[in-house]
Amino acid sequence: MSILHINCTLLNRQLVLHIVFVNQATFKTTTTATTTAMTSSVSSSSRKRSLENESSSAHHQQHVSSSSSMTKKMKHNNHHNSSSSSSSSGGAVQGHHNHHSGMDVDNNKNNKKNKKHVNATDPYSVPSSGSSGSKHGSASSQQHQPDLSPIRPASITVSSNSAVTLHTGGNSSSSPHRRSHPTLLSTLSHEHLESHLHSLQPLQSLTCGAISSVCKGVLKRLREEETMWIFNTPVDPEAWGLSDYFQVIKRPMDYSTVDKKLDGGGYGNLSEFEEDVRLIYSNARLYNSPGTSVHDIATTTLELFEKEYEKAVASVADMHESADSKDVCVLCLKSKRTYTPPVYICSGRNCPHVKIRRGNNFWSISGGVHFCTQCYSHLPERVDVEGRTIQKSALIKKKNDEVHEEGWVQCDVCKHWMHQICGLFNARENVKRQLYTCPHCLVKQHRASNGSSKSIISSSSRNKRSQLHAKSLIRTKLSDLLEDAIRQVIKNSDYGDKDVPGLCIRQVTSRQCTTLVRELMHTTYKPRAYPAEFPYRNKCLLLFQEIDGIDTLLFALYVYEYGSDCPEPNRNRVYISYLDSVHYLRPRGLRTKIYHEILIQYFDYARKRGFEKAHIWSCPPARGDDYIFYAKPEDQKIPKEARLRKWYQQMLSKAQERGIVSSTTNLYDLYFAPATPRDAALVPYLDGDYFVGEAENVLSSIAAEQKKAASKAEGKNGTKGKNSKRMSNNSSSSVDYVDPLMAKIGETVHPMKDSFLVATLCHECTVCPDYSGSKTLIEGERNNGSACGSSSKGSIAKPSSHNTEVLDEDKEEMDCEILDSRQNFLNLCKGNHYQFDELRRAKHTSMMILWHLHNTNAPKFVQACSNCQMEITSGMRYHCPTCPEYDLCSECYKQQVQASKSKGKCVHGHELEAIKVEETDGSNSESSSSASALAARRAQQHNVDLHIRLLEHASNCHKECKSRNCPKMKAYIKEFLSHNVPGMPSSCGGCRVCKKIRAMIGIHAQRCRKSKCGVPECGVFKEKIRQIMRQQQAMDDRRRMEMNRIYRENASASGN
Repeated sequence: MSILHINCTLLNRQLVLHIVFVNQATFKTTTTATTTAMTSSVSSSSRKRSLENESSSAHHQQHVSSSSSMTKKMKHNNHHNSSSSSSSSGGAVQGHHNHHSGMDVDNNKNNKKNKKHVNATDPYSVPSSGSSGSKHGSASSQQHQPDLSPIRPASITVSSNSAVTLHTGGNSSSSPHRRSHPTLLSTLSHEHLESHLHSLQPLQSLTCGAISSVCKGVLKRLREEETMWIFNTPVDPEAWGLSDYFQVIKRPMDYSTVDKKLDGGGYGNLSEFEEDVRLIYSNARLYNSPGTSVHDIATTTLELFEKEYEKAVASVADMHESADSKDVCVLCLKSKRTYTPPVYICSGRNCPHVKIRRGNNFWSISGGVHFCTQCYSHLPERVDVEGRTIQKSALIKKKNDEVHEEGWVQCDVCKHWMHQICGLFNARENVKRQLYTCPHCLVKQHRASNGSSKSIISSSSRNKRSQLHAKSLIRTKLSDLLEDAIRQVIKNSDYGDKDVPGLCIRQVTSRQCTTLVRELMHTTYKPRAYPAEFPYRNKCLLLFQEIDGIDTLLFALYVYEYGSDCPEPNRNRVYISYLDSVHYLRPRGLRTKIYHEILIQYFDYARKRGFEKAHIWSCPPARGDDYIFYAKPEDQKIPKEARLRKWYQQMLSKAQERGIVSSTTNLYDLYFAPATPRDAALVPYLDGDYFVGEAENVLSSIAAEQKKAASKAEGKNGTKGKNSKRMSNNSSSSVDYVDPLMAKIGETVHPMKDSFLVATLCHECTVCPDYSGSKTLIEGERNNGSACGSSSKGSIAKPSSHNTEVLDEDKEEMDCEILDSRQNFLNLCKGNHYQFDELRRAKHTSMMILWHLHNTNAPKFVQACSNCQMEITSGMRYHCPTCPEYDLCSECYKQQVQASKSKGKCVHGHELEAIKVEETDGSNSESSSSASALAARRAQQHNVDLHIRLLEHASNCHKECKSRNCPKMKAYIKEFLSHNVPGMPSSCGGCRVCKKIRAMIGIHAQRCRKSKCGVPECGVFKEKIRQIMRQQQAMDDRRRMEMNRIYRENASASGN
């Protein structure tokens, strides 16, 4: 498997293109038939090494100077010699790299001359014939084989500050350890492969806007007919006396309905539009017998539609064909594809939470803190932002012009190139450079095997295959409940099981967390015994749908459960924290029904476990922010606040009709209205909610006002004001006293009160299962009785049966590092370009997320070489302890050492440290059986808990211990500290000991509540956790401030 990385940088005002090409293919020289691995790279002349120095090494480098002309498109050659292509079956760049031709490869004009020159002077050149690298046997048999030369995309245009990665296939016959292994692609059936290839065609990947533009023209032409009135509006059976119409016609359709769906983005591709229009005429022909006027008009109009639709499709196809060159991905027929650029939000006070424009300079530091140029110029030397103090000198100047291009991969069978995303190539599981077969070749293999519709994976890899799908994730009681509910929704809908591909719900997290009360809120209400923290259980639910055989992530939900063990005012409450989706669910008409059903069934599940209130803050994300899914489709509109509120209200109305919710109200009417106590200590303090951030902001302004008033009072009479302590000693029993915090927040919340929904759940008695009513437990009844009068000690109903294959998420912890919080998942997606803006990217992203979920031991991020951008997955990496994001691979480090004749250094002159990177594919040795997988998980969890307790003991044991395991753990800790750079957990060594110790410290840090802990690096890991929390709080504050701004502007507009 070869890897080609292209990176473009600016050097001395000239565009310099760096290419690193790593090829593991066999080459036979004129003197011996030994095999060598060759690495060929093109870079600036300052890094050039002579061939004499390379001939003695196992990895060879060829450096050729480049200039600004390298930005031109690579010239493509379709006339490669078949014998030389077979000898370079690893996809190596053939021929001689001309120093003055930019990216010319095997220029036809000088092809023979260049090859002769290479064979004469380059000991690593490709022989013209008889290569031992053939996949098909000897050289004589190879002469009759078809041309399998690697058709490489020639038009890879890169700009400054951009990077693209290419993987090429390897040689199966020359590498005995390299073999094909079960991948997601190899598990797909023939029908799924064909469907996936069809979805990649340009006409199937149009945006909703483009679909609307094309189809509106066709619809306009159809409406110009004199008989259009027949199909223009829905049929009214009462007006026409058609009593049996809906008995015959199950799915009515008309022009106006199609037009509305086009305006609302209801069509994901042209085929859906075509299906609906054909349905109009098929309904007319079905209900009206042949020979009638309506039947004849429908037949004639159908012919007209087919002609107009064919013209529209042909025009779109011609437009795409002229826009793309011949050097394209063989799957999607497009050349260069770039990722959606990252969004940077300014953290300055002058323009808080404003998006930094593309092309502008900004100043940044790790942790997601950025300042635009204007705010940076007004910064003091020390600035407090997002809960930490930053030195102005530590900020690094950057430019918002990053361009990241999608990587390419070459098939080992046909030698064609394609985008890694189109080809569903997983580079993370390809550490050992296994063979890759593209979808086209897999389809051919299926056809060769007598057209079998089953996947062609071997029976010995069934267990591995089962770990590639969502259904193999551990089931929980909640996920089973929700999955059964959505199946019932589909059954009761107008769609059949064939119209709705397989849906799967899985719960991936269920862990105990804590909401820490912010500083000012805790200080103000501490005299009234206000809690410092509120424990809750964080649960994350994911919905997958099988699209083209690939489990695609479409919906995610985070809920926080504050149980009976939580102090007031949060006791027995659930909070819908985050909910997000992408519009790829098929059919789209079921999206709202399915998502509503998930929430309704969750509320039913919550009320049966004793929860009394459900809280929802209906607020869309602020501009530039994503809730859960990173980079959603451009044609997926973010709902306005009013529309989102209506969506939640409709869901609660359905729940109320079904007896799950007894009543709905809002936060203002319960706690801020004049008739209420208006006591801040009674308002639920829910993690990430509006009240949490707004209360801290208002308390800060009140404290500033009181300080200013106190200073004025001191200036007048030399004594402190009487109201200086009034805020902290207030009591809700005072009739004439109004908490200033509640008064100010009440004024702000009143115009937007309908956005803070509070649903009262119907209580279900655990003693009398038949009783279910709207009566809720009052304070005096919580511990002594139930709503029906019976004695009930527990609020959570016991399960009727015990299923060994299903996990009880309320009794066992479910930790998932990438999905423990919304911010963790967003960081993973941003760092790895896991995007959802296109269906093909959503499928590839879902594949990678499932890979991470099934391979929990694999690193979430892989360090890339700062010079050649190659991922460092094995060998040694050379890390800068001062610059945490700077690493060099072995090859670039050797080049730097030979060029400078000294130790390697980073760009800032810091010496680099060698760190061993352990090869791992991250696979877990779990059985495909759900019961055995669950048993293995429980055993592993028990083992981890024991080791964490041993780690905590050994870290605080400073004497001779009687335990036999304590000295061993102390030795492991000592080894960990010797490998670790203080304060930099991300730069720990790659050995097994360091990885395991670091993982245990991370779990310990989440549970630790000590201010001074003896566990090494516990404080560093706590700071990382706080950093994630600050990022999440910053996003919550942005949407809160955006909501306040919108309502202030609306109020001022209505006042004027």
